[in-house]
Amino acid sequence: TYWVRCLLLGQIHTYMRFGPPPPLPPVATPDLASALATLAAAFADVLSAAAADISWQSAAALAASLCCVYLLGAVLLSEPTPRVDVPVDEDVEPKIDGSTAKFDAALLTAEGARREPSVVYCWDPSSMDMLGTLPVASAEDVAAAVGRARVAQAAWAGSTWGARRRLLRTMLRFVTENQRAIARVAVRESGKTMVDAIFGEILVTCEKLKWTIAHGEAALRPERRPTGTLAMTKRVKVEWRPVGVVGAIVPWNYPFHNVFNPVISALFAGNGIVIKVSEYASWSTLYYGRALRAILAAAGAPTDLVQFVTGYGSTGAALVGSGVDKLIFVGSPSVGGHVMRAAAASLTPAGRPPGGVREGARADARRAWWVSIGCAGARR
Repeated sequence: TYWVRCLLLGQIHTYMRFGPPPPLPPVATPDLASALATLAAAFADVLSAAAADISWQSAAALAASLCCVYLLGAVLLSEPTPRVDVPVDEDVEPKIDGSTAKFDAALLTAEGARREPSVVYCWDPSSMDMLGTLPVASAEDVAAAVGRARVAQAAWAGSTWGARRRLLRTMLRFVTENQRAIARVAVRESGKTMVDAIFGEILVTCEKLKWTIAHGEAALRPERRPTGTLAMTKRVKVEWRPVGVVGAIVPWNYPFHNVFNPVISALFAGNGIVIKVSEYASWSTLYYGRALRAILAAAGAPTDLVQFVTGYGSTGAALVGSGVDKLIFVGSPSVGGHVMRAAAASLTPAGRPPGGVREGARADARRAWWVSIGCAGARR
């Protein structure tokens, strides 16, 4: 309140001492940028006229006015964030009349105990409602998906930081405006509750988007490194460049977050990404995939930057050996070991965050309680 009073008193003092500011010249076109530039020029004329004999109050008032003009122009001239609307499938809401067909678990072993099913079966584990089937991606299908992502990434690699922030802002707006639909799809896919979906899927994804928009560019700027005496004439820096196409193998327990988490980092760093989702969380990719394509299109980015492949272990193995430039794996230590060994054969960088279930190990009560409230859905 004190500074507001100072600003108003300063403006009144300026008016009484120097008279009203000169009238603004007529604007030839209704262009907002030209109008703001004309307004700034008028303030500059007042400042120059009073420069011979001006008090600090008048100078402060004029400086505050110019700051207001600058901030107003920054707000009005900023590019609006596109809005994306993606209709959700009608299957997202369970039917209570019992008309939905139920999933028969015998289908998983009907084709042989040691043979993968020919399709990916999708069902709601909380109600056993059958949601449909999806194809099992072959090695050729995986290679084609990687090829599409590579072509799109070649164009996206040269995008500006502003374009990448615009993409993430578009994604953030979609998530915040479609929270219920996103959570309902995750609930239908994994059998968790809406509360778990809001906290474990929506909240953490929004937080990562928010952080990356604010700090992602600073984290990826070139960094200087000191040199030794023998290289005193050299200047050393580290540049973070896009790696190309990232392959991600993600689990079922958080269908939305496990997909968008690697997508956010990969796209902001200038990469494309191919995601192999769990065979237990494939149905949700129909909605999330449509949403990502719509977000990419609305932000002016190549729509093939994000690719999905569905299937079983053979599809994941095909992705590991497809020639992707980096691998991300989230899952159990035993499967992670197979992924790391396969990636090592082609010297593909691979990362596996801590987590998963350690076979044969008994968790203590405290750890089990923590997992039950924060890092698990309905156990499949």
